[in-house]
Amino acid sequence: MPTPQNNVVPFNSELPTIRRHGGDGGGDDMLEARVAKLEANVEDIKTNLAEMRADIRDLRNALSDTRRDVAVILQKQIDIDEKLSKKPSLSEVNSAISSAVNMDCCNRLGDFRSRQIYVLISF
Repeated sequence: MPTPQNNVVPFNSELPTIRRHGGDGGGDDMLEARVAKLEANVEDIKTNLAEMRADIRDLRNALSDTRRDVAVILQKQIDIDEKLSKKPSLSEVNSAISSAVNMDCCNRLGDFRSRQIYVLISF
């Protein structure tokens, strides 16, 4: 037994030994198979992780393209709004058409009256 002045424990040759069991007890015969299975699973995890990284990279690129496309669409919408604001309203168009039709009718009526006068004079 160690004492406060001597903390060295004598080495005993009767150390416990690991007993090896057969079957499903997890002994040495199963250890290699279990490690091989774990190694295969780790390789699958590495492969899946690499694929996920590539997918994330593709998603980032697609997101960047989408942001650019949305910015272009928004700018085009602003351009369209500006162009539409310079166009006449429906009531302004109707008024302009009515004025043009009335003016044309008056001109034709004036031409018709002058022809009537010409016809009357020519007889």
